[in-house]
Amino acid sequence: DPSAIYEAANKLLCDVWTDARPVRLIGVGVSGIAPPAQLSLWDEEPARRAEQEKRTETALALLKARFGEGALFRGSDLVAAESGPATENFFDNDW
Repeated sequence: DPSAIYEAANKLLCDVWTDARPVRLIGVGVSGIAPPAQLSLWDEEPARRAEQEKRTETALALLKARFGEGALFRGSDLVAAESGPATENFFDNDW
């Protein structure tokens, strides 16, 4: 609910902004409001999707050959566990 987010952010601002000086920019971040999901990058046309997937797989293979197997992984792999093969490989690289 956007109004709940606004109310929470406004309360936090009022709690910490006591000197009434001008504010240029305020940011509000929200997380955990929906289950994580890997979104599709492809349109639904099968022939075009197959070509895009082939090009993507080729690019991924080249990057993994150059930087190692742990250089690339799906973002959803990070959500599966706080530590595991994906995060360990990522943070252990010395690029």
